Amino acid sequence: MPSTDPKNFQFVKPDGTFSGNHGRIDVERAENWKTQEHDVWEICLILEGSGFFWVEGENYPFSPGTIFCFPPHVKHRGRPDKFFNDFCIGIWEYLVPGDKVSVFHDDDFGSFRRLIEVYDHVFHTEPLNFAMTLSHLKHAMQSLLISWQPRLPSSEMIQLAEDMERNVSNTDFRVADAISRIPLNANYVRKQFRETYHMTPVSYMNQLRINQAKSILLTTIDPISEIAYHCGFTDSKYFTRLFHTSTGFAPLEYRKLYQSLQTEM
Repeated sequence: MPSTDPKNFQFVKPDGTFSGNHGRIDVERAENWKTQEHDVWEICLILEGSGFFWVEGENYPFSPGTIFCFPPHVKHRGRPDKFFNDFCIGIWEYLVPGDKVSVFHDDDFGSFRRLIEVYDHVFHTEPLNFAMTLSHLKHAMQSLLISWQPRLPSSEMIQLAEDMERNVSNTDFRVADAISRIPLNANYVRKQFRETYHMTPVSYMNQLRINQAKSILLTTIDPISEIAYHCGFTDSKYFTRLFHTSTGFAPLEYRKLYQSLQTEM
């Protein structure tokens, strides 16, 4: 279970990611809070209480189980009816990108809460394989949110996504070729994919490859050129630029940062 001690709120790492619990926030405490924004995505789960989040001029009501996904640099502030208690993580990668807040609700089984609790445990304890474990947990949480979107992926969109996932390391794989194998107009496929996953097929493929690169960076000492090739890139300079755009770090900077974090533990 996430801690409800306000003193334990959000351990922040040097790369801007965080994980933690605010504790119970009553009306008085909320009034003293400043409007928040972050350099990373913030995924916020309401544990108890009700009220609304003010997000750049709009009010979004919440109750236990409500999940907010705030994009980077989107200003937001929680206002309780009497009190609320939430749990938040900050991550760089989010498979449903955009510039608007997304709102979901946990299922009756508490699936999302269970995942976010495990994520927090790994985030703070950092076992030897923490980076890969966190990556898998983030993917599981994001896949769950995608499955709860009002528009569920069609069989063709699932086919395209799975085709890309199978070919992350294949340097000969071309997204355009995968689209051409679907018996639908190519422009229509791209439009439907973007509406379903909130990113283009090429962006989705690039994100899959960058995620794999992160795991290799943190679990091997392979040079950047080899990592780029293992993640489907024939041009290591292009890979480096794309990695920096996605994470805010060059590949070697990313490796050095997390190696230093492991050394400090």
